[in-house]
Formats: sequence, C-alpha cells, structure tokens
Amino acid sequence: MSLAEAEAHLLAGNVQEVVLNRYKLNVLQALCVKYKLSVKPTGRRTKQSIVKRDYVLALVQYQAVSNGADVDMDDHEGNREDIARRRLQVHLLEHPGRWRAIRKVDYWWREDEDIDLRELAEQLGYHDKMCKVIDYKNNRPLHQYIPGKLEVDDVEDMLNDEDILRVIVTRHIPGRTG
Repeated sequence: MSLAEAEAHLLAGNVQEVVLNRYKLNVLQALCVKYKLSVKPTGRRTKQSIVKRDYVLALVQYQAVSNGADVDMDDHEGNREDIARRRLQVHLLEHPGRWRAIRKVDYWWREDEDIDLRELAEQLGYHDKMCKVIDYKNNRPLHQYIPGKLEVDDVEDMLNDEDILRVIVTRHIPGRTG
C-alpha cells in the first residue's frame, strides 16, 4: 500500500485506526512528515521511542481536527481515561534470591503513573507493610528514589519479558515509627 493510497484514505474522511494499521511504518511516517504532524512517543522498550501506533494516533487526530471535530487543543495531557492500562503480574517472593512466588496477583498499571508500593502490598494482603521491587537481572532490591513509589521510568526496566514484577514485603513503612 502506497503513500498515495494512505493519503487518499486520510483526505476522504472518517478513516479508522484499523485502516491506517494496514500501512507500513515508513508510509505512516512519510504522511506525518508531509502534513507536519507532531508525533508523541509512547514506546515501551526504549524510553521515549516512537512506535507505529503513535503515527496512527497522530493521523487520526489530524483527521478529526480537519473534519471540524471538537478537539480540545489545550488538553496537552489528553484524556486520562484514554491512557492505556497494562496488566502486570506481581509475584511476591519470600526472599530476593528466590524464583518461586508465594503469591501472585494481577496489577493494572496506567502507563503514565508511578506504582504505589504500599497500595501494592495491600493488594497482596499485607496492610501497614511496604513492597520492595526486586530487579530480576541481579536479584537485588531496587533503590527507591521516591520512598514508597516505583517511578514510571523504572517500571519497564523491572519487568521481565512476560510483564512480571517481582517484589518482597518489608516489615515496616519507611517514615513511620512503631
């Protein structure tokens, strides 16, 4: 499918993501360059990489604006409900070096937010406790730059290829006495 065909679909109006997904990445890139569209990166593997879906979304938004749809251009963050949630499987380990999980839960992570480790401990059934994330590459707890949070930029690095996040539960919540 050529650039001319993609442009014809775009200009015809009412183009859907499904139609644009049929085109190769280089065609979508060329179309975005031709119409001077800014493409926001959402790639997961390498931070801030632009993926095919980003080009598709930019073209769909362009078409909506050019067709006179009501799009709030002041909303730079976008609609928070539109941000994808991703299912992570959290494995609770007895010790950092162990591989067998003593408990597993699904955690739905919004890809633009930090993970609250206290909330995660409660989801695992441990109230007034805190989770520590275990780096699957070296079996050691990750240093938390923000106490009680796994920063959004670190989440990808702590997941293995199967989207498993490994944690242990600590005895206390940092900053709390008792």
